[in-house]
Amino acid sequence: MAEIYLVDGSSIVYRSFYSIGKLETSTGIQTNSILGFFNTLFKFLKEYKIRYIGIFFDLKEPTLRHKKFQDYKIKRKPMPDELSSQIPVIKEILQLIGIKYFEIPGYEADDIIATFTEKFKNQHKVFIITGDKDALQLLDKNVKIINPANSEIKDIEYLKKKYNLTPEKITDLLALAGDTSDNIPGIPGIGEKTALKLLHQFSSLEELYENIEKVKSEKLKEKIIQNREIAFLSKELVKLHKNIDIDIKFENLKISSPDIPLADVPAIISSTLFILSKNSNSLS
Repeated sequence: MAEIYLVDGSSIVYRSFYSIGKLETSTGIQTNSILGFFNTLFKFLKEYKIRYIGIFFDLKEPTLRHKKFQDYKIKRKPMPDELSSQIPVIKEILQLIGIKYFEIPGYEADDIIATFTEKFKNQHKVFIITGDKDALQLLDKNVKIINPANSEIKDIEYLKKKYNLTPEKITDLLALAGDTSDNIPGIPGIGEKTALKLLHQFSSLEELYENIEKVKSEKLKEKIIQNREIAFLSKELVKLHKNIDIDIKFENLKISSPDIPLADVPAIISSTLFILSKNSNSLS
């Protein structure tokens, strides 16, 4: 049973841009996301001796979720030009070092990761590198999540200990409590603590509404009744798509040049930046 690593590239790119100060080449190309992304990536490549890996990116195009809910991710700042200009460079370097990346119009990186996870989890161990809470719904006996910020590993036991929930109930939790990072509304006035109490009593969003008369607090009951539509919309928004039509085989995720010395990576990055700075069309 091999190990497969699925990396939320968009999440790491954003985090790198805002956590690292302004860096640029002599020709004015911003590099903070580039360097932050590859520092994170190669830390994991070295620590886990990764041989099979895929990097996943969001695209600018609206997704299926935007069509269902116009305010989806509306609180997230528009991608600055200084950030968007670095993504083609990152993809160019990934190609140079033999690591494949994936992006599909209409879907988020999380959805493609969910599809790959569903496809491979029964034959291989899957490690998802992401900081997004909605990925917890993908946990399985062969699936673990690694937080790129602190390398914390989350598995089914973590979920049971922290929330006393099974992975499939994460969508119910976020439907009730919302998720500010993605502007998932949830039910106004219900936080994670109250949402957990409700789920421990009623098991799911559907069961809660089927037994709404059993909610003791009249104020809470009123909130739940009044926000039924937004609660079920929230659940639909946080549920990851696991069946995207994409032809991918396990062997496709093997790093084609796995023996590149990590010491050579800065030189590879510098060379790529130099080449791309001479060809402005590559950065458009």
